[in-house]
Order: sequence, then C-alpha cells, then structure tokens
Amino acid sequence: MDMYSSGLGGLIYLDSSSRPPHDVERFVLPDGYDIVIADTLTPRNTSDVISDKRRRYEAKEPQIMKYVETTEDLIKEIRELLKGSPIDIQRLGLLVHKSHILLRDHMGVSTNLLEEGVERSLKNGALGAKLTGTGMGGCLFALVPTDKTKGLVNSLSELPVKVYVTSPSEKGVTVDTL
Repeated sequence: MDMYSSGLGGLIYLDSSSRPPHDVERFVLPDGYDIVIADTLTPRNTSDVISDKRRRYEAKEPQIMKYVETTEDLIKEIRELLKGSPIDIQRLGLLVHKSHILLRDHMGVSTNLLEEGVERSLKNGALGAKLTGTGMGGCLFALVPTDKTKGLVNSLSELPVKVYVTSPSEKGVTVDTL
C-alpha cells in the first residue's frame, strides 16, 4: 500500500478495504512544514515480519487486538482532524507520535535505532514522528516545521541512517535535499 499511496501523491486517506482501493480523500498540509524521512538501512525480511503479525492476529493475542482496536479509532481521529480548516497541525503531530507508541508498545515492531530517531526528531522540533512500513527496521518519518528541518537533519545524520526531506506533492513522491 505504501507504493500505491506514494504514487497517487498528496496527503491522502486511502480506504483499502476494496481492491483496488477506490475511496481516496485528499488533504493539503499547511505550508511551512516538511516531512523528514530517515531510512535505518536495517536489513529485515518484510514477509517474516508480516507473517508474525498475521499469526499474532489470528491467535487473537491481546496486545495486537488492542493495537487494532485503538488504531482504528486513531485513524478516524486523524481523518477528521485533516478535514478541519485550518488543520490543527500540533494535534496532528501528537496523533502521529501516538501512532508510533502503539506500534512500539502493542505491535512490538520498533528497534533501538528507530526509537533513537523518533526521540531525536521530537527533541529537534518535530511535531510528531513514527516508524513507517512493517517495522523492525526500515524508515521513520517526522512532521517538522521548515525552520527546524536543518537542525533535525543534522541530528539524524549523526545516526547510521540515510536522511531525506520531502513534502506531500500532488505529483507523487518527490525528494529534496538541503
């Protein structure tokens, strides 16, 4: 789904309950904010991580069931927030970080490096930060005011990660450098 949504471009809500997903809502992030991505370059087998999640879900493991229940409500809250005018960007950042906490505490898919990246992001001006993708490596992203981007990039660059700066584009994924 990451590639599908990235290809569509913009900031979107994608209902993937049908194939292909056809319920797509588009939102506009206010000017003055960047998305900083840090790729941990950590090798992992994505299918193994997904298989483990599926196994835990089928076994109705309490932590994963709590994650599913809580995340559905969180997604609804983020969607409603994005419909607001103006968007409460501070609240959005808090909800992004809350999503990370759920992934860390209930799904158990964070790593020490992802945690360090999220912590540095928040300490360096990000409004919210979270791991993205299947976890156990991969990437994190941070929503950051543009005037804080350079400091955040410098801090993350001290870690063994590759850092990118981008913003939602109606054209699809774009990557800018400082």
